[in-house]
Amino acid sequence: MIAKQINAKALLGVGAALIIVGTGAALMTPKLEPDRAIGARIGDVKWNHEQHARMEDIPNCQVCHHTERPGTTNPRPCSDCHRIEHDHDLLIAGDLFMDIPAKKYEGDFGPPPMVAMHAKCIGCHEAMIEGPVLCRDCHQPGSAGAHGRAEWDHFSHSRKYGIDGGRGASRSDCVRCHHHDQDAETDADYRPCSACHLPAEARGESNATGLKGISGPGEPDRHQGARHGECVTCHTQENPEDDLRTCSDCHEPWRFDVAAEELPNLEQAIHGNCRECHHEGYEGLTARMPLTCQDCHERDPSWLENEEFGRVFWSHERHGRYRDMDCVTCHHMDQPGEPHLACRSCHGTGHFDNPSLKEALTQNCTGCHQEKQAGFTEWKQLTIKKESVKLFEIEAPEGSFHWNHYSHALGDSFSCQECHHSLLRRDGEYVTAQRTGLPWPDDATRFRGCGACHGPDGPKPGSPADGSDAPGKLEALKKVCLECHQRLGCGPQSWEAFFEKPEIDWERIKAESLEPTVEATR
Repeated sequence: MIAKQINAKALLGVGAALIIVGTGAALMTPKLEPDRAIGARIGDVKWNHEQHARMEDIPNCQVCHHTERPGTTNPRPCSDCHRIEHDHDLLIAGDLFMDIPAKKYEGDFGPPPMVAMHAKCIGCHEAMIEGPVLCRDCHQPGSAGAHGRAEWDHFSHSRKYGIDGGRGASRSDCVRCHHHDQDAETDADYRPCSACHLPAEARGESNATGLKGISGPGEPDRHQGARHGECVTCHTQENPEDDLRTCSDCHEPWRFDVAAEELPNLEQAIHGNCRECHHEGYEGLTARMPLTCQDCHERDPSWLENEEFGRVFWSHERHGRYRDMDCVTCHHMDQPGEPHLACRSCHGTGHFDNPSLKEALTQNCTGCHQEKQAGFTEWKQLTIKKESVKLFEIEAPEGSFHWNHYSHALGDSFSCQECHHSLLRRDGEYVTAQRTGLPWPDDATRFRGCGACHGPDGPKPGSPADGSDAPGKLEALKKVCLECHQRLGCGPQSWEAFFEKPEIDWERIKAESLEPTVEATR
């Protein structure tokens, strides 16, 4: 009996010790490292350091941190060596217009981040036959529009989550969205939504999402342009309880009516596809899945607008992230650690002895542009009409397609000089003038459309390019668009691909009906 009692006590003691040790170990175990966002103009890359570091095929840190000594536990970040030296290095298509000398990369002076990351990441993924290799599977695409910028993760939907609910998506899953690409064999064969569905603006529709029955024709446009104060006034009058209702509590943002014989516009098609899963009745609904407009769309801060100077086509992200600028360069009165004040918080209020908003922005913006030789050095060049950023229809012998200026310039954060090369300067001289060997009048240095210099078959008569070997407009577009797409590995990879549209099975569309179910309109 005594032996049994001793054994029991010992067993209880050991058990208690194991519980204590196990609990302590559980508390000491670090949480999984969160994804990191690697900044890129065409969409940030979500990447997990811990996931890669623990892979069997990556034996040590030197596989990626190739300049570090073995045993280093705190290697330097990639950005210490791979950094952007000059604004021209941001120009993906810069060498189409300028002779950029070859650089020798060595030591702490490594190739630019895009070159280094693409070579390292894609090369490894291809060698391992595992992991994403296409732009859309790494870069998180964004869409900038009247309703705000919407971020969407193609990789998570097509690879990580699996459309069918499994661990990975099969080809049959891809055609749930790319529903006219049943014969696709590779990822590059899947066409974007815009190959078939035209944006609302191209269809002549005033409202992007095709909302119906709110208050009558034109009412949604008035909602889009309403100021916050006007909304608050309305919601205070109609909602005296102030119970923090949102727009979607009264309005039905997902409801649209489309005739069965018509293709829905681009926004309707995308929203309709998303709502197959993103609605309250979906059996696989999780807390992280967005359901309302404001869950996906964020206010797009890319416009600067004031009654003093009009509207300015401007990218906050490009200036704030991809230039050698600190926030206080513009937000010069901000306190460390405090939220950034908007320009109009001080300028134009009448409460301080400050220049007007127009004067402050003119001095700050044009002064910097003059110093950096970045083009747009006069206020009249900065002020752009809303109509100048609409969709453009490109017509060619092969057919026609619509090109989204707003999406490229703001959604993808491309520089104006990528296409409008008349603004490019090097060593104080305009690059296009150097190339043509012609005088370059002041009028030629402003923001101009392609047709201002490129005629149908060559340089436009009477233009600054007259007398040069400038190609015709279509040839210029082919060169700029295709070489940029091919360099980035995304978008149409041939000129013919811009015009490819599948044959539409109208009978099937009529049979299935494009009108959403009652469930999808809740």
